This record gives sequence, C-alpha cells and structure tokens, in this order.
Amino acid sequence: MNIHGFLIVQRLIELLAFYLILANINGMDLKESCIRLVKTKQRTLYDNVIVLIGYPLLISFVIEFLRGHGWGTEVFLIDQLFRPLVAHLLLRRVFDIKKALLAYLFTMFVGFIIAIPAYVFDLHGVFVYLWILSMIAFMSHHNYFEKLYGRLEKKVWLLKGAFALSAILYVMPFFVSHFPLIAFPILASVLFLAVIVHVKIETARIVEQIKTASSHELHQVLEELASDRRQSDPYRSYTIKHYNTMDIGPALSRKLDFNKRQRLIKDYELVLEKRQIKINVIL
Repeated sequence: MNIHGFLIVQRLIELLAFYLILANINGMDLKESCIRLVKTKQRTLYDNVIVLIGYPLLISFVIEFLRGHGWGTEVFLIDQLFRPLVAHLLLRRVFDIKKALLAYLFTMFVGFIIAIPAYVFDLHGVFVYLWILSMIAFMSHHNYFEKLYGRLEKKVWLLKGAFALSAILYVMPFFVSHFPLIAFPILASVLFLAVIVHVKIETARIVEQIKTASSHELHQVLEELASDRRQSDPYRSYTIKHYNTMDIGPALSRKLDFNKRQRLIKDYELVLEKRQIKINVIL
C-alpha cells in the first residue's frame, strides 16, 4: 500500500475549503470560522486537530486499501460522501443536507475557475489546491457565500433549483461512471454565474427604486428589503442583510438625506457595515 503525502494534503485542503464555505453559509466570516477551529474549549480544540489530521489520513488509507483489493476509480467517491459530514462535525452543527449541497456546488465553481488557468499553465497540484483554498478564504472574508445563500432564500424557486441541480451533480458520479467529469463543474459554474448575474441585476433595480421612490414608497422598499423591522410611532427601524450593502447603502443615505432636507422626515441614522445596514428613522 502506497499512500502519497500529496493526496493527504489535498484532502486536508478540500476539507478546510468545504468547512469555510459551510461556515460562511451559516453566517460566519473567515475570522469567525478560524476562531471556531482553534480558539475554543481545550477538548474541542484537540478534537478538531484530530479530525483535521486524522480524517485525511484515514480516508487515504481506506481508499488505497480498497484499490489494492480490486476497486476502481469509484472508490474516490468515499471522500465525497463523508467530507460534508466531517465539515459539519468541525462546525458543531447538525447535518443540513441542503446547505451541504450548496457548499458542494460553490466548491465546484471555485475549483473550476482555478482549474482553467492551472491547466493552461500546467501548475503543480499542491499550488492549485492552495490557490483554491485562498480563493475560498477570500470569498468567505467578504461573505460572498452568505450573501448568495441569503438572496437565494428570498427567491424560493431559485433556491429549489439550486438544490435540485446540486443534488443531481452530487449523486450522479455514484451511478454514472462514464459521465463526462467536466460537465459537473461546468454546470455548477453556469448556475453560480447565473445567480451572481441575477444578484447584480436585482441590486441595480433596488438602487434605482430607492432613487426614484417617494417618501412613502421608500418605507415600503425598506420593509421589503429588511430582515428585521420595528415600528412605534414616530420611529422606524430597519436591518438589511444579505444584499450588496456597499451599493445600496450610499443610495439610501442620499435619499434619506434628501427627505430630511425636504422635511419629509425629522431625522435618520444609517450605520453601514460590511454585512448589514442599520437604519433608524424619525417621521
């Protein structure tokens, strides 16, 4: 039995990448995800270290053992089967198949984007996997996966479509051994890019809606966007999440400032953050 060190490192990187995406979908940015792994109760820290090191070693041993006893390339699907479960274990969350499938879809998209230049320039495998991990870490830092999931939740038909395609892409290799492997990342990328385009178009529509809204219409727009709202005359409070806050925030600030100068509202407070916008209005 010959277990290559590169394969162990590869599986460790894939597990970390999947964990970061899953954590971000659950509302944790890169810093929070890393802290959850290392800065915690001592016993939990030991458990995480054992899982991070032990799982790649164990799964590599199992795969090589089965290959030595006549199994073909399908044996590599064992890692695909168990990786979402192990990532949930690191996250200390109950297994959520829908979020696991979306994390799988996002992983395939990033992997496919990196694989294109890697193939063209014939880059070494370790460098490619580290590049994929770095890209996922960057996207997690900026909460791209959380934002996409939040927006998908607001479009039930789009969310169901993403789940359905993710499920098909995930289970098909277990049943169709000769299906072109390139089809999986291509389909994942098409869906991912379609969602991104949809988000960009919707963001532009929202910004235009804010710019042209009357005072009454603006409150209706805020109610539609807000994930949390409170009303007690003459106060209104809104919290907006999962949108492109850096695009929507300035437009909202200018509109509220205009309404204040026109004496349509008495005063307002807008706090623009990376992950949310908090708005307080006095009518």
